[in-house]
Amino acid sequence: MYRILVLVPVVAAYQQVSFYKNITLEDLDNRLVKMITDPQKDKGDDLMDGSFWYYSQLEDMEKAFLAKEPNSLDVIKKYVDKGEPKFANTKLNKTAIRTQFLWDKGDFLEF
Repeated sequence: MYRILVLVPVVAAYQQVSFYKNITLEDLDNRLVKMITDPQKDKGDDLMDGSFWYYSQLEDMEKAFLAKEPNSLDVIKKYVDKGEPKFANTKLNKTAIRTQFLWDKGDFLEF
């Protein structure tokens, strides 16, 4: 029984990572904006996970640039020129998010 309890979060985390690997950052950004502007009940973890994934991809871009990998600057410029990430500049409806996601101050700070 104990092994199953440990395995369930690992499988869930793997499925989440697989989901994010299969969409573009632009699509993910649009989904995050929608989650912020129109929060749906019990979807707070999706917003948190998606934003962390997005930022991890930005960190990977930064590492590639610092390592002077070819075309890394072009990739970064593409996102800057599009005004991304849009979700980072989207005004939070804290009341709706607090109500729908059941977030407290700690959740907002983590986000």
